[in-house]
This record gives sequence, structure tokens and C-alpha cells, in this order.
Amino acid sequence: MYEAGEGVPESDEVAARWYRKAADHFSDVSGVWEAEVQMNYMYRDGRLRKDYVEAYMWAAIVGSSGNPPDDSDMKRSARHMTKAQIAEAQRRAEDWIKRHKAQPQNVVARAAKN
Repeated sequence: MYEAGEGVPESDEVAARWYRKAADHFSDVSGVWEAEVQMNYMYRDGRLRKDYVEAYMWAAIVGSSGNPPDDSDMKRSARHMTKAQIAEAQRRAEDWIKRHKAQPQNVVARAAKN
């Protein structure tokens, strides 16, 4: 919507905020993976401010879900990063992945009842 300016002013920054909100759900919610992919693309394609740590983080999140994992976007960002920045991006990605694992079905079922 915001990304394409459909009925609203076009804004990659606003689109990214909505993608981030969508991505900030457990991975068993529909649309989460797509939001993560869009965050990766927006950083990769230079549509958001240059932040190689964030770009690497989203690339790592998306790349880790493939089989086999894809690290091409991570490598692209890493060329512009220090070792400390790469370590920080990896830490953020690992933290994100740990916090956004699919919920056990009994937790999902309980939440639906409430």
C-alpha cells in the first residue's frame, strides 16, 4: 500500500514500519515471512537509509529459512562492514529468530479461546 502509493502517499519508510510490525509476530502467523522478505529487499535495494547491520540482520533471518540457506544478501552487506558490525548483525538475527519461533499449538489454541 505505502510502498506503491496505493490510496496513500508513497513512502518506503512508512511501508517498512508496517512490514516490521507484521514481521514482529510468531512465525506461524500468515504473512510474517513475506514481511521479513520485504524488509530484506528494502534494505538490499537501497530504499531505506543505509544501515548495513540491519540489512545483514534481515538477510540472515530470511536466508536461514531457505533450504539450503541463502547467504548472498548477507555477503553483499558484509563487504561494507567491520567484523564487529557483522558480529552485531549476527547477534541481532539470532535473537530475532529465537524470539519469533512458532508457538506450540496448545498455546495458540488457548489464545484463540480467550
